[in-house]
Amino acid sequence: MTGKIHSDRVATDPTQALPEFWPADEAARPLRPIRLPWPIVVLLAPLLWVMPKRLGPQFAAAGWRAAIVAHLVWVGYAACSITMSLYTDGHYSLVSWLAGRTPEQMGDSLLPVPTLWETLKAPVSFVAVLAFQRARMFWGLMAGDILEMILIAAVAEAVLIVVAILLAPYISVGERTRRLLGRSVRLMLWATTSLIVPALILQVLVMHGLLTVPKGEPAAIPPLLILGFGLWVAWLFFRAGSGYAGPAEGPAWSRQGPQCLGCGYRLTGLSPAGTCPECGLDVEASLPGRRVAPPFGSCRSLFGCVKAYGATMLAVLGRPSFFSRLETRGGLARARLFAVITCMLAAAVGMVPLLLEGMKSFLQAGFSPGAMALDAIPLLWGMLGVLLVLLLGGVTLVGSRLGWRAIRPVAVAVLYWSAWLIPLAACFAVLWLAAEGLILAGVMLLLLGVLSVVAARRLLAAVRCVRFVGD
Repeated sequence: MTGKIHSDRVATDPTQALPEFWPADEAARPLRPIRLPWPIVVLLAPLLWVMPKRLGPQFAAAGWRAAIVAHLVWVGYAACSITMSLYTDGHYSLVSWLAGRTPEQMGDSLLPVPTLWETLKAPVSFVAVLAFQRARMFWGLMAGDILEMILIAAVAEAVLIVVAILLAPYISVGERTRRLLGRSVRLMLWATTSLIVPALILQVLVMHGLLTVPKGEPAAIPPLLILGFGLWVAWLFFRAGSGYAGPAEGPAWSRQGPQCLGCGYRLTGLSPAGTCPECGLDVEASLPGRRVAPPFGSCRSLFGCVKAYGATMLAVLGRPSFFSRLETRGGLARARLFAVITCMLAAAVGMVPLLLEGMKSFLQAGFSPGAMALDAIPLLWGMLGVLLVLLLGGVTLVGSRLGWRAIRPVAVAVLYWSAWLIPLAACFAVLWLAAEGLILAGVMLLLLGVLSVVAARRLLAAVRCVRFVGD
């Protein structure tokens, strides 16, 4: 029998020896993959954008060929649509055709009204004509441009794969590490197919004159649109990664026995009132029922979650024993939400000096910031928050020894440890602002160093506390 440990059925009688395996409930079985021809799966990609939680596991199980082809087709077409929107007035876009605002539909042209197929292929045709015109004018530079585009695309794809690997701990369901990393990369490829959505939004902005296209030059993509697409992809990725379709192979479906959480010694046959013969830790400290979920892991209402977030934050920062009693089974979703909120708050705190310096410069120069400068602030904030999220994912992979141990318990511990990012960001912000005062800057630098050492020690302790916890 495989499954999760049932803590209510763990032996608590001091005279009763611990069993070879814990009593278990039947674990949630993985979904059964639905096998469809990969060309059909590629065409069904829009269904993932509207039903990611329900269909995400099936798209991830569709295989590498379907994920790669869908990524290339949908992202390539979206890139062509964005290019056409940035260079033209949008009269021949799909949005204009659906709204009946093409020149032929409005009677401004004697040409026949374009068909849907002609409208759909217009972005690809526009990019092809644009490339041909550039080749005729600058034939000697065309080869260099092609190589540059290939290099940029290769770097972008490599960055995408690295991001997917670093985000893999956030969607672990207990499968083997190799399957988890592969599923994460495929889900990222599928999630990026939704680039067509911001492409359509861009067409709407151009059609209504909300985005000005300079004559002979491409328009600039609004930073808020870039930030929105990043948030959209992250939402799709996490929602689609909440389920798993595949074989029941991995720590989540293996039988788990009594094990010392201090050294990993098997405790079978020992009394719950005894101690580990290897490290001396009380056997009771290794019983599953001793671990409890943090306040944020069990809240329900919005107000309750805000209160529980603060309580969890204080517990992580103020109680060294927090991770020794942290329940890691079934708490990854809440830990992920806690970490994402914390990373965005830490990014906002870290940006305070930049905002103050920018306001000071604008006031001294005697003019106000432009709209694009204001739009870039949330984009920079989002990028900094994403970097912190990726940093936690990398720390989780290293903490689990790149999958040699169960990833999910380490992920829960590291994600809750992220509470330390806020005081570290606050200390860094004060240090930046106090850079002109040598004494205050020295004090803040010393404080930052001490806080960093304490946070690092707490991180190592958190990983040690869960290294022998079953998935």
